[in-house]
Amino acid sequence: MNLDIKLSFNKKIKALQILNHLLIIPCLYYENVFWWLLGLGSYIIVEGCGVSVGLHRYFSHRSFKTNFIFEFLLLFLGTVSTLGSTIAWVGVHRKHHSVSDKEGDPHSPLIIGFFRSYVGYWPRFDVSLKDVKDLSRNKYHRFFHKNYFKIIFLWCLILFAINPLLVLFVYCLPAVGSFHAAAMVNTICHKLGYRNFPTKDHSQNNLFVALITCGEGYHNNHHQRPNCYNFSKKWWELDLGALFVKLIKIK
Repeated sequence: MNLDIKLSFNKKIKALQILNHLLIIPCLYYENVFWWLLGLGSYIIVEGCGVSVGLHRYFSHRSFKTNFIFEFLLLFLGTVSTLGSTIAWVGVHRKHHSVSDKEGDPHSPLIIGFFRSYVGYWPRFDVSLKDVKDLSRNKYHRFFHKNYFKIIFLWCLILFAINPLLVLFVYCLPAVGSFHAAAMVNTICHKLGYRNFPTKDHSQNNLFVALITCGEGYHNNHHQRPNCYNFSKKWWELDLGALFVKLIKIK
């Protein structure tokens, strides 16, 4: 099978993530509330739907069912989050669950350190095809994987043709936000917070992280029941991602 999935955070993705951080600097000079609201809305859609619901709850854990239209939309939004292709991201995440906070965990801050985990400077990690055989056999995921940067570039080109500012507020800003959202879950949620369940790892629930990541911060809850799409276990634990799932899942 001709499919290179050696790294999810390869050098090209790291370079693009750094570029996105640099490109959002001009956003600080725009005081127009419309653009900031658009950026916030885009972040919620990309992080909440693309990453939390798509890459994590649907493609990694198959915790709910939906139709083809929403599946394809989640695939696209997960791609433009610039965290790696669905195949690579899911492979890394499934490995994380299998050896959470133990040797072999790709990004545990307890194993490789907080800083390295946060910025994505992980030890070399090759994704095994057997861990992602459900996605690697899907023609759409294979296409998005092989044409990952072309799809992101085309998306930016479309946004630029409409209005150059859309590239900054609809692509760069959500991508940067999604980067830090994932980084905080990988690090803070294995260091600081509270635990509802005595899992065998160091996963923590962190309310602050949960609020800005659409529910991803309820990490201890998630590690207790990885295949449950609702990460909230107490009445006051708001999980925006679970609300998105309820809108698109097939009962």
